[in-house]
Amino acid sequence: MKLFFKLTFVIILGITIMAKTTTINLTGLTKQLPGEINGWKKSAEETFYTPGNLYEYIDGGAELYISYNFRQMLAQKYEKQDLPEITMDIFDMGNSFNAFGVFSHSREALDRSIEPEVESEYAGGLLTFWKGRFYVSIMAYPETEEKKETVLTLGRHIAGLIKESSQKPPIISKLPTGNLVTESIRYFQHYIWLNSHYYISDQDILHIDKDTQAVLARYKDKPDTGSYYVLLVAYPDTSKAKAAYENFMKNYLPDARDGIKQLEDGKWTGCKQAGNLVIAVLNAPGADQIKTLIEKITDGTREPVRECKIYRFQ
Repeated sequence: MKLFFKLTFVIILGITIMAKTTTINLTGLTKQLPGEINGWKKSAEETFYTPGNLYEYIDGGAELYISYNFRQMLAQKYEKQDLPEITMDIFDMGNSFNAFGVFSHSREALDRSIEPEVESEYAGGLLTFWKGRFYVSIMAYPETEEKKETVLTLGRHIAGLIKESSQKPPIISKLPTGNLVTESIRYFQHYIWLNSHYYISDQDILHIDKDTQAVLARYKDKPDTGSYYVLLVAYPDTSKAKAAYENFMKNYLPDARDGIKQLEDGKWTGCKQAGNLVIAVLNAPGADQIKTLIEKITDGTREPVRECKIYRFQ
């Protein structure tokens, strides 16, 4: 019995030590940022923002980060004589689901310019990436080759400081992979972001909130054909999923037959509830695509998202 408690203590102690060595906060991270890269010097001024004052820094754009429950943000600049400064923003999003969600909101392509396992996007002087619970944006306008190399070097340094694993929301694994446009995947917990990518309604007819997981993805059968979309929303329980499904059908697909309807533009939209999941296929070229996708998602069962728990981080 004594040996058991000793082993238990050692295991707990080891987990605690490992947690301390694999996590970092923004205060610790800024202290480990390089003082100079390629002649660009770290500014002595560093500013931290919270949900309460982020509007002062990002006027008109703070709502995005707040809707993903971000905790804190670090604004840091790198300066070089007679040149525009490089601006670096690091957001502690609380968990990796939120960090991925913010990154997915506006990305148009994916590259591996930071690390092979880190999803990032670099274009025209702006680098964005996510790793662990952090979302990072480094901007250097106007772009030059020198600035590009400095931005990427700084990004790699920051990524190296973050030792946490990068876990995507489990609901994403329910998306069928055939004809999926990977870069189009959007994860969110507020209905306004759904409308920014595919307009549904001015109202929250699907009851998307902080207790749900929602993912929207674009599909394209051939390069010369139009796109259609799959929307998945996982709810805390079946009753809430049912209420959302019925409200969606009433307000968006009235008189639909078997949950599928051809709209005025000739495209087809369908919806189905399966356990705690609501599945919608939008703008499809035909009813057959809708039926096939829904069957792939549900796998013929009524409870397709048992593993898609709603993760709440306090």
